[in-house]
Amino acid sequence: NLIEPNRILFSPPATSIQRRGMPSPSDSKLLSCHTGEGVKVLRLSDLHGDEWRSRRNRFGDRAMVDYALCEPFQLFSEETATALQEAGERYFNSEFEYSTARTSACIRCAPDLVNLVEGMSDQLEAMASRLVGGGLRMRILESKAEKAHLNVQRHVQSNPVDNWHQDSTPYVLVTILTNHTDDAGGHLMVRHGGEHDSDYQWKLRVPGQAVLMQGSQIWHMAQQSEIGKRLTLVTSFYVDDPLVFDPTSLRVAFEYSPPTTVTIEYLQHALRRLINNSGASTQLSRVAPASALEVNRIMTYEITKLVQEYENGFDLIPESRQKSPGLREAWAIFGETARTLKAALNVASSMEGLHKEIGSAAVQCGRLLSANIECRYLCRCVSNPPDSCKCFKTM
Repeated sequence: NLIEPNRILFSPPATSIQRRGMPSPSDSKLLSCHTGEGVKVLRLSDLHGDEWRSRRNRFGDRAMVDYALCEPFQLFSEETATALQEAGERYFNSEFEYSTARTSACIRCAPDLVNLVEGMSDQLEAMASRLVGGGLRMRILESKAEKAHLNVQRHVQSNPVDNWHQDSTPYVLVTILTNHTDDAGGHLMVRHGGEHDSDYQWKLRVPGQAVLMQGSQIWHMAQQSEIGKRLTLVTSFYVDDPLVFDPTSLRVAFEYSPPTTVTIEYLQHALRRLINNSGASTQLSRVAPASALEVNRIMTYEITKLVQEYENGFDLIPESRQKSPGLREAWAIFGETARTLKAALNVASSMEGLHKEIGSAAVQCGRLLSANIECRYLCRCVSNPPDSCKCFKTM
């Protein structure tokens, strides 16, 4: 059974869909989606047999959940897909648009698009939980960059919209927002094995069709359309379970994201998990000591990952964005967080009691973060948010 997270310091992001005639969460007909019932699912064990547990992705992480991807299904109505498309297109050629050697163009952190996804988050999480199965609870990543990433192709082009890759977020929901019924291209390409193995072609034909995949474990690529415009919405998920390692990383995000924002949001996510999971370990230690020990091991791995992100991450930020407002302060807090959590691992006298040290250290780091980061680094809808701004909840 899953342990209910202990959210003493952290609150979920607020949803506010109020600007420019955007639909609100009360528009139930528009902001609704498929439940996931009856959708066919392909497991990692279907692709790799019993070896799926020992296979590592390009970052060196092993999968802990036997899920690969589902077949395409109609997630949203055409009306909902149109609303999402229009929200994303408002940010073409804006500060929210990025491109990399791998990605021809994408929109990240766009407020209107983020707000629409947040308005459907409960339904999307329930759908993803049903597809992944096993009683696991799927959550949308809190990061504005990762909950509503839009891959963009405006015209006919010769290069992929998003070339072959594995994701640095655990699971991705890929939803097509444009029509490709008569398009010879525009496929979602999925390799069933390693980087150079043969591939499947999954066609998302009509607006609102989607696929949920464990993108961190599967090589995939967004093929370019042969008829012109192709827009796909990508929403990232993780498994909210203390017994499942969370591989969420900044490795790829820095290539096409505002670095201050994603650094702060990564720290919020990592600290929230450590606080919640140390509480879960405390409860489990009374009734299932072996499970509590496994939770402690997983927290150790996640702290080690965080420390490595700090030690290697700054060089991944494009030089043009290394002087972004607030980044120096955010990175200093990142370093202090990494050192404090690493010290907690060294102070603990045994693996059995490790959760107490981790929980205390994570709370300390959470307070440091909330005390030193101003709201304006996360709120991009106005230049100087008033005191009543709700987009950045303190911890």
